[in-house]
Amino acid sequence: MSRFFLSTMLFLCLAFFCGNAVLAADENNNPIDKAFAKNFKDDCISTYHERYIYSEYQQAWKDEFGHAVEWRKKHLKFKEDRELFEQYASVCEKLASLSGTIELNNWCDINVSPKERYSSMGTGGLGAESLASAAVYKKMTLNIIADNDAFPEYKYHYSGKGVDIKKLEQ
Repeated sequence: MSRFFLSTMLFLCLAFFCGNAVLAADENNNPIDKAFAKNFKDDCISTYHERYIYSEYQQAWKDEFGHAVEWRKKHLKFKEDRELFEQYASVCEKLASLSGTIELNNWCDINVSPKERYSSMGTGGLGAESLASAAVYKKMTLNIIADNDAFPEYKYHYSGKGVDIKKLEQ
């Protein structure tokens, strides 16, 4: 593996696990978490419901991450900075995917081959995978949009209302 890749992964892991004080204020004060709060509190009544809600939550954060990346690139003056940011975004997406896979493995028998292990997965595995991936997308999105005087204020792209659980039950 290249040194750049390893350095970038180390940086992302540190950023993800350490966070910063600016993010603490935004951690739950965003339209996505506000929209899904009722779903998490009242609607996770079965594994089926949880998986659907967590999957939608993951998709909301993945979409917001993509929007934040484009917003940030739009405000970078130099081509080299935009290219570096594209590399950063690519590594973030890989980290989100790997985090989901690692979480999924927590629900499986890892004593069997990877090709066979998912048939032994616990019923909450897919939901946990989505939630782990969503957590990475959320943290990286908040890192991108953290207050910085060099950029204008970020406006969230998400305008949904979470999951309408009644539609799921029809």
